[in-house]
Amino acid sequence: MAALNVVYNKLKQAGLSEFCLELHSHKANKKGVIADLCHTLRMEKKVVSSKADAEIAIKEKAQRQLDTYAEELHIMRPAINKSLYQMYGIYSSLRNVPGIEWTISDIASKGETYLTEITLLLEQYVDYIPYVGYDYKKNPWYGYQNQDTSYQANHL
Repeated sequence: MAALNVVYNKLKQAGLSEFCLELHSHKANKKGVIADLCHTLRMEKKVVSSKADAEIAIKEKAQRQLDTYAEELHIMRPAINKSLYQMYGIYSSLRNVPGIEWTISDIASKGETYLTEITLLLEQYVDYIPYVGYDYKKNPWYGYQNQDTSYQANHL
């Protein structure tokens, strides 16, 4: 009974006491329960506190914000062909990988030509990233040796 009273008091604080039936109370009787039900069913919406409407509006706004966030999170980004959700997963899997620091000494004195060449080399490196760590022995052409037995190859 004490637990039910605690729940009832919390609902009362939330402005929902009109929707509660005290069935387990020693004061409860059939006529009272039926009268409470009839009263609740006949109530107009205006009787519900504006506090509840305001709370519902806040919750609906938060739900719309969360829905928008979830949609944005799963949109495929054309430049990387991945969603932010996928990128976060990749980033999370690499949290324990040590960082790489590379210092170019006297970069201010290197000049524009040097920087252009380095930029081109870095762009080439990006093309090779998928092959870093690739087990070349699994390639179907691994071990192939061209044994040209043509007439031209034999008589040159």
